[in-house]
Amino acid sequence: MISIKVASRYAQALFDLAKEKNKIDEYSQELRSLQEFFKENPDLRKCLAHPEISFKDKENLLKRLLGGEISTDIVSTLLLLIKKGHEADVDVLGNLFFDLILDFEGKEVVSVKAPYPLSREEEGNLINAMKSYTGKEILLQTEVDTDIIAGLIITVSGRVIDGSAKNVLDKLRSNA
Repeated sequence: MISIKVASRYAQALFDLAKEKNKIDEYSQELRSLQEFFKENPDLRKCLAHPEISFKDKENLLKRLLGGEISTDIVSTLLLLIKKGHEADVDVLGNLFFDLILDFEGKEVVSVKAPYPLSREEEGNLINAMKSYTGKEILLQTEVDTDIIAGLIITVSGRVIDGSAKNVLDKLRSNA
């Protein structure tokens, strides 16, 4: 797997290029298609990472499979990753690219796990609280987790806020 630090540089460069060419949406759709394509073809990932297959063969394969369907900028980015000895991990690259889009648009994804489906009012209150916290428009993702007895577990900006009853009780026990 490619390191996040390395992939971030490539994702940022690709995002800057997409912004410059006014192709953010196009590149985003292509990256989503690529993620799906790689998921459906796991042997392709193995082939691109195989040390005994020459770079030229990998390049020809990618161009033959993706040429005309995926922009040359994205294909070139994947080839550059491979040439520099990094894995062409489309999932990581794509997800980092999508994060850059959200940041550019002033949006933040907030994931919430709750023991029951949240009401519209509860979702609205959470969105307002998280908007205050982040200063960004909130895209709320909720998940029912029956292992949580009470409370919520919120993930925002890479930070986990565990307000579950279990976590509160564990903290009380450790402080006793």
